[in-house]
Amino acid sequence: MAWTRPTYRLVDGERIDGAWCHVWTTSYAGYYPADLFVYADGTIRCGGEMDLQGLRARLTSGRGHVRWRGVLTAIG
Repeated sequence: MAWTRPTYRLVDGERIDGAWCHVWTTSYAGYYPADLFVYADGTIRCGGEMDLQGLRARLTSGRGHVRWRGVLTAIG
């Protein structure tokens, strides 16, 4: 899946630019599409707010999976 449209969020009145794409993630009910948002300040949102280290921890924890560009990776 490719990055799609640009996005932004407001923090204390300041605009923080970012980008988003769809990813496949899992739950007890199976696979479903989710939105992955990445912002210029390093904030990442996908089922919760985190930074790059937080995303890395979720990917290595094995609590779930995400499929991006045909690669199956763990995410929870």
